[in-house]
Amino acid sequence: MTHDFLVYSNHQELGCGEIKVNGVGERLQEEDRARLGERLKNQLHHQIKAAKSREEFYVFGVFITDNIMELYRSTYTSIEESLEILFSFKESIINTMQYPSECDRPYIYREYNNYLKPTVSLI
Repeated sequence: MTHDFLVYSNHQELGCGEIKVNGVGERLQEEDRARLGERLKNQLHHQIKAAKSREEFYVFGVFITDNIMELYRSTYTSIEESLEILFSFKESIINTMQYPSECDRPYIYREYNNYLKPTVSLI
């Protein structure tokens, strides 16, 4: 897997980046973002294996396209935070589910009908 540039310090990869010329298709940009993420994950695993302290648990990525620069910082603690967010998101989904005891209750659509606006209106 090759990237447009790599960031090194003391012979160790700390990050990588992709540069896309203006007008490159969205599909190619998304493929390169995915490759960048895979490379950052791989670099992070190597950083963790060679680390002497948690401060070394970071890798950095740069994605440049159409005069826009995206900066990425991956770390082990970000993974922990991501899992916490994911689990709380799952809890949010579960909390919106209807209880079996509510099956016999009437629908409340009419109470909120005035708040619903169409996304597209034809004149």
